[in-house]
Amino acid sequence: EIGSEYYAIPINPYYNHTFSQQIYTQSEIGTGAGIITKIAFKQYNTANTPGRKIKVYMQNVSKSSFTSYSDWVAVADSDEVFNGDINLPGDGQDLEITLSSSFAYTGENLLISVCDYTGSYTSPQVSFYTYKTADVRSLIVRSDPTPYNPLNMSNVEATAAPKQNNIIDITIKTGSAPSTP
Repeated sequence: EIGSEYYAIPINPYYNHTFSQQIYTQSEIGTGAGIITKIAFKQYNTANTPGRKIKVYMQNVSKSSFTSYSDWVAVADSDEVFNGDINLPGDGQDLEITLSSSFAYTGENLLISVCDYTGSYTSPQVSFYTYKTADVRSLIVRSDPTPYNPLNMSNVEATAAPKQNNIIDITIKTGSAPSTP
Protein backbone atom coordinates (compact mmCIF):
# COMPACT_ATOMS: atom_id res chain seq x y z
CA GLU A 1 0.00 0.00 0.00
CA ILE A 2 1.41 3.40 -0.96
CA GLY A 3 0.30 6.01 1.53
CA SER A 4 0.00 9.74 1.09
CA GLU A 5 1.57 10.54 4.46
CA TYR A 6 5.31 10.73 5.09
CA TYR A 7 7.54 10.54 8.12
CA ALA A 8 11.20 9.98 9.03
CA ILE A 9 10.85 6.29 9.83
CA PRO A 10 12.35 3.56 9.73
CA ILE A 11 15.45 5.77 10.01
CA ASN A 12 15.90 9.49 10.55
CA PRO A 13 19.27 10.45 9.08
CA TYR A 14 18.87 14.00 10.43
CA TYR A 15 20.11 12.44 13.69
CA ASN A 16 23.34 10.55 14.36
CA HIS A 17 21.48 7.51 15.75
CA THR A 18 17.94 6.12 15.43
CA PHE A 19 16.13 2.95 16.34
CA SER A 20 12.65 1.98 15.18
CA GLN A 21 10.23 -0.90 15.32
CA GLN A 22 7.20 -1.46 13.10
CA ILE A 23 4.57 -4.17 13.14
CA TYR A 24 3.07 -5.37 9.86
CA THR A 25 -0.01 -7.58 9.96
CA GLN A 26 -0.32 -10.71 7.88
CA SER A 27 -3.09 -9.08 5.83
CA GLU A 28 -0.81 -6.13 4.99
CA ILE A 29 1.97 -8.47 3.92
CA GLY A 30 -0.54 -10.33 1.79
CA THR A 31 1.25 -13.64 1.53
CA GLY A 32 1.49 -16.83 3.50
CA ALA A 33 4.65 -18.29 4.89
CA GLY A 34 7.80 -17.89 2.82
CA ILE A 35 11.42 -16.83 2.82
CA ILE A 36 11.97 -13.04 2.88
CA THR A 37 15.04 -12.06 0.88
CA LYS A 38 14.53 -8.34 0.29
CA ILE A 39 12.55 -5.41 1.68
CA ALA A 40 12.00 -1.95 0.23
CA PHE A 41 10.87 1.35 1.72
CA LYS A 42 9.63 4.09 -0.63
CA GLN A 43 11.51 7.34 -0.05
CA TYR A 44 9.43 10.54 -0.07
CA ASN A 45 12.01 13.30 -0.44
CA THR A 46 15.63 14.36 -0.68
CA ALA A 47 18.29 13.51 -3.19
CA ASN A 48 20.53 10.47 -3.09
CA THR A 49 22.24 10.22 0.30
CA PRO A 50 25.14 7.78 0.55
CA GLY A 51 26.64 5.95 3.45
CA ARG A 52 24.16 5.12 6.24
CA LYS A 53 25.12 2.19 8.47
CA ILE A 54 22.12 0.15 9.60
CA LYS A 55 21.11 -3.14 11.17
CA VAL A 56 17.77 -4.76 10.34
CA TYR A 57 16.11 -7.35 12.57
CA MET A 58 12.97 -9.42 11.84
CA GLN A 59 10.70 -11.46 14.05
CA ASN A 60 7.41 -13.32 13.60
CA VAL A 61 5.05 -11.99 16.29
CA SER A 62 1.47 -12.42 17.43
CA LYS A 63 1.47 -8.83 18.71
CA SER A 64 -0.51 -6.51 16.42
CA SER A 65 0.24 -3.10 18.00
CA PHE A 66 2.25 -1.35 20.69
CA THR A 67 0.47 -0.50 23.95
CA SER A 68 2.72 2.43 24.89
CA TYR A 69 5.74 4.41 23.70
CA SER A 70 7.98 2.10 25.74
CA ASP A 71 6.43 -1.19 24.56
CA TRP A 72 9.50 -2.33 22.59
CA VAL A 73 9.71 -5.96 21.52
CA ALA A 74 12.95 -7.61 22.68
CA VAL A 75 15.37 -7.66 19.73
CA ALA A 76 17.27 -10.52 21.36
CA ASP A 77 14.41 -12.73 20.13
CA SER A 78 14.76 -11.43 16.55
CA ASP A 79 16.96 -12.50 13.65
CA GLU A 80 19.56 -9.98 12.48
CA VAL A 81 19.00 -10.07 8.71
CA PHE A 82 21.15 -7.14 7.57
CA ASN A 83 24.16 -5.25 8.93
CA GLY A 84 25.84 -2.89 6.52
CA ASP A 85 25.82 0.27 4.45
CA ILE A 86 22.87 1.62 2.51
CA ASN A 87 22.49 4.54 0.13
CA LEU A 88 19.21 6.47 0.19
CA PRO A 89 18.11 6.59 -3.46
CA GLY A 90 16.16 9.86 -3.62
CA ASP A 91 12.67 11.18 -4.30
CA GLY A 92 10.01 8.54 -4.91
CA GLN A 93 12.47 5.69 -5.28
CA ASP A 94 12.62 2.46 -3.31
CA LEU A 95 15.32 1.97 -0.72
CA GLU A 96 15.88 -1.72 -1.45
CA ILE A 97 17.69 -3.79 1.13
CA THR A 98 18.78 -7.25 0.06
CA LEU A 99 19.01 -9.22 3.27
CA SER A 100 22.37 -10.79 4.10
CA SER A 101 20.44 -13.56 5.88
CA SER A 102 17.07 -14.59 4.51
CA PHE A 103 14.20 -14.67 6.99
CA ALA A 104 11.72 -17.53 7.47
CA TYR A 105 8.36 -15.75 7.54
CA THR A 106 5.69 -17.98 9.11
CA GLY A 107 2.63 -16.06 7.96
CA GLU A 108 2.04 -14.27 11.28
CA ASN A 109 2.50 -10.57 11.94
CA LEU A 110 6.00 -9.31 11.21
CA LEU A 111 8.14 -7.06 13.39
CA ILE A 112 10.88 -5.12 11.61
CA SER A 113 13.43 -3.30 13.77
CA VAL A 114 15.94 -0.92 12.20
CA CYS A 115 18.98 0.57 13.96
CA ASP A 116 20.89 3.40 12.24
CA TYR A 117 24.28 3.54 13.92
CA THR A 118 26.01 5.84 11.41
CA GLY A 119 27.14 8.36 14.04
CA SER A 120 26.65 11.41 11.81
CA TYR A 121 23.67 13.23 10.39
CA THR A 122 22.46 14.26 6.96
CA SER A 123 20.68 17.48 6.11
CA PRO A 124 17.96 18.00 5.04
CA GLN A 125 15.78 15.45 6.81
CA VAL A 126 14.78 12.35 4.83
CA SER A 127 11.23 10.97 4.95
CA PHE A 128 9.52 7.84 3.68
CA TYR A 129 5.93 7.25 2.57
CA THR A 130 3.65 5.96 5.32
CA TYR A 131 -0.03 5.21 5.78
CA LYS A 132 -2.34 5.57 8.75
CA THR A 133 -3.29 2.68 10.98
CA ALA A 134 -5.89 2.56 13.74
CA ASP A 135 -3.37 1.52 16.43
CA VAL A 136 0.18 2.48 17.38
CA ARG A 137 2.22 0.25 15.07
CA SER A 138 5.55 2.08 14.92
CA LEU A 139 8.01 3.38 17.48
CA ILE A 140 11.13 5.46 16.86
CA VAL A 141 13.80 7.09 19.00
CA ARG A 142 16.53 9.38 17.77
CA SER A 143 19.64 10.84 19.34
CA ASP A 144 22.74 12.77 18.43
CA PRO A 145 25.14 12.01 21.29
CA THR A 146 24.31 8.44 22.27
CA PRO A 147 23.82 5.33 20.12
CA TYR A 148 21.00 2.97 21.08
CA ASN A 149 21.58 -0.60 22.11
CA PRO A 150 18.87 -2.57 20.30
CA LEU A 151 19.35 -5.43 22.76
CA ASN A 152 18.36 -3.23 25.72
CA MET A 153 15.51 -0.84 24.96
CA SER A 154 13.46 -1.62 28.08
CA ASN A 155 13.89 1.82 29.69
CA VAL A 156 13.73 3.88 26.49
CA GLU A 157 10.59 5.79 25.62
CA ALA A 158 9.90 6.40 21.94
CA THR A 159 9.67 9.90 20.60
CA ALA A 160 6.08 11.06 20.93
CA ALA A 161 5.68 11.93 17.28
CA PRO A 162 2.34 12.75 15.64
CA LYS A 163 2.54 9.85 13.20
CA GLN A 164 3.29 6.90 15.46
CA ASN A 165 0.16 5.25 14.11
CA ASN A 166 1.59 5.40 10.60
CA ILE A 167 3.73 2.61 9.25
CA ILE A 168 6.12 2.72 6.39
CA ASP A 169 5.11 1.44 2.99
CA ILE A 170 7.03 -1.76 2.53
CA THR A 171 7.59 -4.24 -0.24
CA ILE A 172 8.57 -7.73 0.79
CA LYS A 173 10.13 -10.18 -1.65
CA THR A 174 9.61 -13.81 -0.77
CA GLY A 175 10.80 -16.99 -2.33
CA SER A 176 11.13 -20.65 -1.56
CA ALA A 177 13.52 -21.97 0.99
CA PRO A 178 16.72 -23.16 -0.62
CA SER A 179 16.68 -26.89 -1.21
CA THR A 180 19.28 -28.98 0.53
CA PRO A 181 21.00 -31.81 -1.31
